[in-house]
Amino acid sequence: MKLRAADGDVSAAGKLERYGFLDDLVPKHRVHGVRRAEGTFASASDAH
Repeated sequence: MKLRAADGDVSAAGKLERYGFLDDLVPKHRVHGVRRAEGTFASASDAH
């Protein structure tokens, strides 16, 4: 995206302006997902 914006792509420049901050938020290293335990979700019958 940065290269396209630098080459004058107006659409890419707009997206980079709006979403460029995500580069600072998204980790550069691989992230391992953790599955949430199914037991943490209540069923409708538990609400009574």
